[in-house]
Amino acid sequence: MNTDREIQLRRYSDNLRNAGMAYVIFGIWSVIKILASVTMDSRIISEITEPLQGQNLPDEVVWIVYGIIFLVMFAVILYVHLRIGVAAIRYSKGRRKKGFLFLAFLIFIVTILSIESDFTSVENGFAGRIDETTIAAFVVDVTVLFLYIDMFVSIYMIDRYSKDAG
Repeated sequence: MNTDREIQLRRYSDNLRNAGMAYVIFGIWSVIKILASVTMDSRIISEITEPLQGQNLPDEVVWIVYGIIFLVMFAVILYVHLRIGVAAIRYSKGRRKKGFLFLAFLIFIVTILSIESDFTSVENGFAGRIDETTIAAFVVDVTVLFLYIDMFVSIYMIDRYSKDAG
């Protein structure tokens, strides 16, 4: 028969595993979102390529340089999300290495600080443009914050129930 402690430990382990998987999926979504926002807006593309355009470089070189920069940026984003997500999944299965928590907490704080940027735009001196993209970005950011909170609470509770067992 399962004790209350075993049930709670399994519950929080499942929560942490699900949060880890969701965070990996969020990393993939982040890359897709950045790629879509850059490729769908010609103003962003021209602002990005403008510094190299003035160097009299062939367009192919400009695109290769920025392609490499974006690939590295996407790789870093995916690596961070994979590292946090996979570490949370491993933690939920009993491997108690907490090294990922510092990185997770750092990104949690950055996400909180970046929520304001969802609602402000310095484009043409106008701040506060709200459209469906703004609302979607805000909803995703808030969802990720809840994901982090669930992750942190689950880790705390796993530790607490694991100590009660030992």
